[in-house]
Amino acid sequence: MTKWLSAIVLLFCSNSIFAQCTDLFFSEYVEGSSNNKALEIYNPTSVAINLSGYKIQLYTNGSPTPGSTFNLSGSIAAGDVYVIVNSAANDSIKAVRDTINNGVCNFNGDDAVVLLKGTDTLDIIGVVGNDPGNSWTVGTGSTLDHTLVRADTVRSGTKNWALSATQWVVFPKDTIRLGTHTMSPCNPITDTLVQFSVTAAQVSESAGTYDVGIKLNAASLSSTFTVDVELIGGTGDASDIDNYTTQTVTFIPNTSSQNITLTITDDLLPEPMETLIFRLTNPTGGILIGADSIFTLSIGASDQPVQTYAISQITSLDANFSPDSLGVKVRVSGTVIGIDYRNNGIEFFIHDATDGILIFSPTKTFGYSVAEGDSVWVEGEVGFFNGMTEIQFLDTVYKIGTGVVPFPIVVQDLDETTEAELVRLNNVQLVTPAQWTTGTGASGFSCDITDGQNTWKLRIDEMCALYNQPAPSGKFDVIGIGSQNDNSAPYNSGYQLLPRFASDIIMHSGINETTVGNLKVFPNPNNGQFVIESKTPIVNGTLAITDVTGKLLYSNVVSGQTIMVQTHNLTPGTYIVQVRSNNGALVGKLNVQ
Repeated sequence: MTKWLSAIVLLFCSNSIFAQCTDLFFSEYVEGSSNNKALEIYNPTSVAINLSGYKIQLYTNGSPTPGSTFNLSGSIAAGDVYVIVNSAANDSIKAVRDTINNGVCNFNGDDAVVLLKGTDTLDIIGVVGNDPGNSWTVGTGSTLDHTLVRADTVRSGTKNWALSATQWVVFPKDTIRLGTHTMSPCNPITDTLVQFSVTAAQVSESAGTYDVGIKLNAASLSSTFTVDVELIGGTGDASDIDNYTTQTVTFIPNTSSQNITLTITDDLLPEPMETLIFRLTNPTGGILIGADSIFTLSIGASDQPVQTYAISQITSLDANFSPDSLGVKVRVSGTVIGIDYRNNGIEFFIHDATDGILIFSPTKTFGYSVAEGDSVWVEGEVGFFNGMTEIQFLDTVYKIGTGVVPFPIVVQDLDETTEAELVRLNNVQLVTPAQWTTGTGASGFSCDITDGQNTWKLRIDEMCALYNQPAPSGKFDVIGIGSQNDNSAPYNSGYQLLPRFASDIIMHSGINETTVGNLKVFPNPNNGQFVIESKTPIVNGTLAITDVTGKLLYSNVVSGQTIMVQTHNLTPGTYIVQVRSNNGALVGKLNVQ
């Protein structure tokens, strides 16, 4: 990465201690034809900079959250540049590249680009969270269809786009100046720098107080200086430190260090580790802010764990069919049923011996990868969305072992009792096959199914393998998790079924056999389970399965109108099924595939 023009600048500056030249900044931005996209970063200092901890983030179309993040690696020599390009850029651009990244080098004129060191913003192009239309104006041009080169008088990045927009020299589209950057020499430091003594610390909520150290780079001063320590963010807030906002620190002559004392609030509420971020600002008396101008304090809770509940204790409903425990902080455990229905964050169901519930986090996964059958602990707040009771605002999700997935319950209807339960509807078909829009819909699609008397909504989520499968033709059984989509009180409609896997659609063979009188067994052949259906309820009937020689393999007492039987323990082959009940008797062949 040695470029001779950069070396000329270094000759002027290498023997000086830099004032403004303290960290990396963007020196060139190429927004050209097609995929001619590139970013150049410049090192204005007198030493090489290790890129570990530095990153670039791209915010597209006015989004407040990054669409792509590129963690830099390697190093940049003093006075040198680092060039990141799109892999589909033309050869003249790729010839000067240091690396390729199609994530952050995929911008158009209305996308903001940010250079960070850890969590500290060093430089920006555009405004995060703002969509300017086609582009932002820069000098005589814009961030669309132009090459922007940082003026040689600029010696540092800025978080202020209004200032940055005046700092660029604008060139026509596809002009390439990558690989070198010219900057006017920095002035030697003649001023005093102020910065935090350390950049991070951790305390317990019960600590009472914590002293934050601030220091100067000179021990002997002839006048008084001040600087403000401002709370700027974090996962916690001012209430965690006695409603702190900003405090002014004064340095009198002949002092080089001071402390501010934070009062740690012990609020007795169960909560996760919280962070508070401070920065130095508003220096007076000619002092400058040094490199370590951001300090992060992490506060660990000293409180008792969140109360543990059975799921049924938090899913009881009020008169409007919304949870009467809404907003309560809870801890529950259960077995995961189904899949993760969200491609960012997590959304899945768990079930314990009492009930089931939806677990939802819009962005965080807590390091957990959803798998059916996992036994998990969850901590969060009881929430409610479109009729569904859920645990949201999660603090913790972690796997503690393996559980038992409940057996699907055969039901005749979908209602509040089937919410978050694994259920099965038998002998159904699509009402309108055209509703099954394979592979379309940003979050999946819905279609109607019927058993000839009732109609239900079947929801195919984009994360389910059925999303890309063709529509089932003819009659089938379907297994899924009871769900709901009702956005108005009372929340007692909009019930639907949410399949987990492609295997949750169980096609009938076309032979709904075997039928004798009031009894029917189907499907036959089957792939591991079959259903006994009676026109009137069976009371204390007997079921027996034998092999073709008459050897008894399975027997049980059965009751009900629709009875599901698992045959997973039977090897593929032909068997004899016998049902005897108050509704008659049935004897027929059963084919297991």
